[in-house]
Amino acid sequence: SSAQLPRPAQCGVPTYAIEYTYDSRTDLQEEVRPAHRAYLQELLADGTLLASGPLRGEPVHDGPVAHAAIGTAPAGALLLVRAESVEGALGLLDEDPFRQAGVLAARTAREWDPVTGPFA
Repeated sequence: SSAQLPRPAQCGVPTYAIEYTYDSRTDLQEEVRPAHRAYLQELLADGTLLASGPLRGEPVHDGPVAHAAIGTAPAGALLLVRAESVEGALGLLDEDPFRQAGVLAARTAREWDPVTGPFA
């Protein structure tokens, strides 16, 4: 039987969804990506990172709320991390080579409370 990581609710540590927005320097992103992915693998191995990956395509907005900035979205990624606070979650990613190289135009973080699925 394969070992499974404890689920966030079982750990008592909050989970945070962090969205990266990349700047337009794709050449630099490509150059730094191997180090970025190696850093994320370290966080995955220690159980801090639950999942990560690039966001693909354009966002689809559904609902009555008008969005001022519908159109071409910048490239980015979504990361799910365990941390004691939102500041701690962002702090874990301060050493990410993408951040160190300055290719992140923005990071958005908020607590995520999964109630169904593998992270619940």
